[in-house]
Amino acid sequence: DRVMGTMTKLPIGGRLHFANALQIATLALSYRINQRSEKRIIAFVGSPVLDDAKTLEKLAKKLRKDDVAVDVIALGCEENVDILRTFVDTVNKQENSRLLVIPPGSNVEDAVITDRKS
Repeated sequence: DRVMGTMTKLPIGGRLHFANALQIATLALSYRINQRSEKRIIAFVGSPVLDDAKTLEKLAKKLRKDDVAVDVIALGCEENVDILRTFVDTVNKQENSRLLVIPPGSNVEDAVITDRKS
């Protein structure tokens, strides 16, 4: 509930260095309390991704090798869908990573809950 409540307050706009954000999240995973738990990153993407496909593919292969699952929620930025789908397909290992595309004007909470049930 807190995540969904906070998302309504976020400003829309800007640029995204997706690879840098995932590298920082990976670094944070190394400091988690329970080292035996599954490594998972959930990324909310609402701005155009500035990284090229080659950089993201290299990062995806590294995350896959390190057994890090990545769930990507794309919010209303249609130009990101192809590059994010390729990224998730590359990082996916035994169906542990997913991409959820939420079109502009849709309710984020409803889309996440509906996807979670399927």
